[in-house]
Amino acid sequence: MLAVPPIVTNAYLGVDGVDRDLVDAAPRMGMSEGEIVRRVELPLAVPLIFAGLRTAAVFVISTTTIASLAGYSGSLGDPIANETSYHFSGVLGAAICVAALALAVEGVLSLVQRELTPRGVRIEREQEARVAASVAV
Repeated sequence: MLAVPPIVTNAYLGVDGVDRDLVDAAPRMGMSEGEIVRRVELPLAVPLIFAGLRTAAVFVISTTTIASLAGYSGSLGDPIANETSYHFSGVLGAAICVAALALAVEGVLSLVQRELTPRGVRIEREQEARVAASVAV
């Protein structure tokens, strides 16, 4: 349940944020509605869609630790919720594992996002970042 809002919101904003001139030009190039979505809107919305997926993944990983409070044992939340059995070092170790797992998933998804983002969009964003950095100096 926690993963759905960022995915849906970012997917909607990503597709809605595609330049309308590009979408309007696509039918004139002979594209059907399905092709417009597949070949224009979705590729240009990939950065925001994956931002939602990355956020959702981190939310899910970080909140699975509370599963032990609902009676499920065997997760990394068990040492965190049961300090009397695992002591401080167990709690700290489990917390570090959860944080490392969240960071690893975030890193892998950011690499996938980079590979799926069209080259032109990546170049444009890198140029925008360079211009913003030169203005800030």
